[in-house]
Amino acid sequence: QDNLTTMKEIIHQWERPMIERKIKPMEKEEFERTFKSLCNTNYAEITDSGNKIHHVLDDTKKVLNISSTESNDWRCYIEFVNS
Repeated sequence: QDNLTTMKEIIHQWERPMIERKIKPMEKEEFERTFKSLCNTNYAEITDSGNKIHHVLDDTKKVLNISSTESNDWRCYIEFVNS
């Protein structure tokens, strides 16, 4: 249960807008630089979060003594987590 809560907290961090609209107009070049920087930052954060989730899933697998990711029980758990 704690691992599922941890994964939900990690995913909850992604619920912010990818880019926020500014009050003043921006030049195209400035917007492109800002957008590219934000995309790189967001991509790094999502990659890091994905690694954390993978680590939590590995911990869960060890606690449940599941040796194979092909087991039906593990697939059911992953399906549950994904929903």
